[in-house]
Amino acid sequence: FDISLGKGEYKLTFVKDSQYLPATYEVIVEKDSELSLPDIRLEKSFDLASLGYHTAELHQHSTYSDGKNEPSDMYLYNHVSAVGFAALSDHNSVSGNGEFVASGEVLGSTVTIGGVEISSSDKGHINALGTTTAYNSVFGSADDVKAVVAQAKADGAYVQINHPARGGGKGFAYIDRLPEFGFDGYELWNGRNAPSPLSGTNLAAKQIWFDYLDKGFYIPATAGADNHGFAEQNIDMPRTYVYTS
Repeated sequence: FDISLGKGEYKLTFVKDSQYLPATYEVIVEKDSELSLPDIRLEKSFDLASLGYHTAELHQHSTYSDGKNEPSDMYLYNHVSAVGFAALSDHNSVSGNGEFVASGEVLGSTVTIGGVEISSSDKGHINALGTTTAYNSVFGSADDVKAVVAQAKADGAYVQINHPARGGGKGFAYIDRLPEFGFDGYELWNGRNAPSPLSGTNLAAKQIWFDYLDKGFYIPATAGADNHGFAEQNIDMPRTYVYTS
């Protein structure tokens, strides 16, 4: 990634994820010229995959909806961030899936998944992952939502409700009836919504999740960066961790 620095003294810190130790370099920029840095290789302090854990990015967007970067660039971001597998979930569009999946097939380190964020105007946003279908996003009732969820699951998709407690029509309108819909996952932590699971509407989503646990209903919780472009991302963005044995 290219950056432009004016004259001055800087500390540049390079990070990847929690498995790697960060590296910091002090540099002095004296004039407008290209800055040379050493070959930067971060030391890996532990290996999650060897323990059966795989990192996942389940919620991100490209220029095919409201993201700022091409699908292939989104893949490169996942690749250099050491994500084990990643899904593209553009709003009501699967047009970028081919480019995204093909990028994974070329580089091979991060497994790619096609998907779509079924984004209604007032009933909520639903991720369908592992599909090539752009489903109907016009919901007039709870039955309409149930029908789309059932269709996506019949296609073999993993279906989760995104940022369920967000306002402005982006939260789930039927959150008080959550068990009726058969979702596979519940986005408890949305990185674009708030940088912490203990603030904003993430905190509200977390409380709703615990309330359902108290009632005996369990739905797997996920975390997603809701990445709309490199400029707004940082190392503190959430990820989902999947355990396989």
